[in-house]
Formats: sequence, structure tokens, C-alpha cells
Amino acid sequence: MPKKITKSFTIFELLLVITLISVLYYLLFANFSISTKNEEITLQTIKKYLLQYYDGSKVELICFKDNLDCIIKKNDKILKHVHLLKSDDIRVYKVYGYNTYEYNFPKYYYYDRFKDVILKYSINPNLSSSHYIVEYQDRFYYFDSYFHQEAKIFNDLTAATEEWLKNYEELKG
Repeated sequence: MPKKITKSFTIFELLLVITLISVLYYLLFANFSISTKNEEITLQTIKKYLLQYYDGSKVELICFKDNLDCIIKKNDKILKHVHLLKSDDIRVYKVYGYNTYEYNFPKYYYYDRFKDVILKYSINPNLSSSHYIVEYQDRFYYFDSYFHQEAKIFNDLTAATEEWLKNYEELKG
């Protein structure tokens, strides 16, 4: 009786096909899920963006003057690098009583050296957040501690300060 010859795939060919299918799946579907989860970060949407990483722990965005690079940090662990600013021409203000003053952030120890910080925004465990007025590209962004997920934008410092004082009076109630 003649022997039947059966053709089959070798183990190498099967592994190659499985690998190719896996790579194609990753390229096609993994990118879609990442891009829909993360929105673009802007000065106006910092709080909304950082809330994606909030799980009851403090979440921070820290931007450095030398290269305009920003990091997102949670529990002293860097989660991600983002680019938010196009220029280091940024001023941060706080209101104390009825006086507005320019605020400078302390230096931050990052990769074995101290770096100048031009913006630092935090969401605390109780969901309160940083409270600033940020001047950037001829606009004034008002970040309040509790009320809004997006910063309010004003054309001048006086209007932003008035909003700060109005919210302060509401909190005092």
C-alpha cells in the first residue's frame, strides 16, 4: 500500500502567523482605544484632563521653564510627559485679601537637579485643586479650587480678580 503524504504547517509557520496577527491587532485597535481615552491638554482643560488620573490620590501637573516640558505625577511617580505651553512667557497670580500679587513656584528636584517651575497644578485627595490666575498669551485663566472643571478665561487681570473675590465671598457664605 502506498503511503499517504499529508501536508501540514510547521510549528515555525504557525508561530509566524500568530505573531503577525498579534502585531496587526495591536497596531489597528490599541491606538484607537488610547486616542479616545486621552483628550488634548490645554490651559483651560488642565483640571478635566488630570481628573482622568484621579483615584483618591493627589495628582499634579508640573511644567518646567527650561524646555517647557510638563510631567503628570501621582504619588511621587511620574505617569506621563506632556507639552502644554509654547512659550515661557507665563505669569501666575494669587489673591490675598483684596490684593493680587505675582506668585513664583519653588524649584523642583527632577532628575538629579533643581529646575525652575513655571506652572504647577494639583488635584488633592479631597478633589480641591490649585487656585490661581494664570496670564498666558494675553489671556487670563482663572483656576478656582472647587467650582469648575475648566478654567474661566478673561481679557484682563481685574476681571479675573473680581471672579476670584466673588467665589471667595460665596465660600464664606
